[in-house]
Amino acid sequence: MLATVVQDDPMQVLFSVTQREMLEARDSEVTGKVRARVRLANGSLYSEKGRVDFLDVQVNPRTDGQTVRAMFPNPDDILTSGQTVRVIIEEKGGDKVLVIPQSAIAIDQNRSLRVRRLAKTTPSSSAASSSAPTARGSRSSRTA
Repeated sequence: MLATVVQDDPMQVLFSVTQREMLEARDSEVTGKVRARVRLANGSLYSEKGRVDFLDVQVNPRTDGQTVRAMFPNPDDILTSGQTVRVIIEEKGGDKVLVIPQSAIAIDQNRSLRVRRLAKTTPSSSAASSSAPTARGSRSSRTA
C-alpha cells in the first residue's frame, strides 16, 4: 500500500486500508499488537519500526478505505515530508508467558497462591504445588 509522510520526527505516516483488511485484522485479534515497517523508494527497508496509533472512524465510500496512522522515529531525517513510501504491517509476537488454567490455582487461608502441577502419567493426581503471596484480585502466579 502507498502512504504519504506528513511530519518529520516522530514521523507520521498516513495510509489507507480496505474494510476487508480491517475486518481480517480485527478477526485475528491484532489490535494493540501491530507494528509497521516502511519500504523506501529504492526498495530498502527503513531501520526504525513504527507503531499504529490511529484508525479513522470514517470510511471513504469511493475507495472503501479507512485512514490509518503509524508513528516512526526519524532521528536521521531519512524520511521527509511528502515522501511516498510502502507500509508493511506486521503482527507483533506476543510475550512468552506461562499460562496456567484457573482450575489449577487455589488461594489458601493465608492468601498464598497454590498451583497444582499435574503428572503426565496420571492427569488427575497432583504431583507438586508451590505458593506465592498474592494481592487481592491478583491472578499472577509462579511455578516451582
